[in-house]
This record gives sequence, structure tokens and C-alpha cells, in this order.
Amino acid sequence: MSGVSAIARDISERKCAERALRDREARIRRLVDANIIGIFIGDVRGRVSEANNAGAKATVSPGWAATNSFSSCLCWETAAMPHGWP
Repeated sequence: MSGVSAIARDISERKCAERALRDREARIRRLVDANIIGIFIGDVRGRVSEANNAGAKATVSPGWAATNSFSSCLCWETAAMPHGWP
């Protein structure tokens, strides 16, 4: 006995959602890379994991972002608040 079996599944909705996500991520990446405004990405504890150059310049010395990792060194509270603030 010989035969063929096949299963077909419509994945067009999933592909459309994936394309929309890629487009959204590309728009956000262009905004971050444009360096028009400082942009920070972090967690709920205030730890900054990523920032564009404009954000780095607003908080630390200009060359710092190129040579250091935000995730281990920068917390939003200490970067944004001058010493002596509550």
C-alpha cells in the first residue's frame, strides 16, 4: 500500500503579524539611532540596559557609552538626579 498525506495550514495571519513587528522595531531603531533626543531602555528597577548617544551625553561623559556597558553601571536615579536631591 502506498499513499500520500498532507497537512496544510494558513500562516498568512502570523506572517502579517511578524512583518508588522519587524516594521515597528525598525521604526523604533531609526528613532533611537537618529540621536535627536536621549532614549533609554531599562527595567522596572531603574537599571538602564541601553541608551543612544544623545542619552549618554545627557547623563555621563560623551565617550562613556562607546566603551562601557549600561546594564552593569548605570541606574536611572543616579544618572538623572544631581547629588543632594531627595
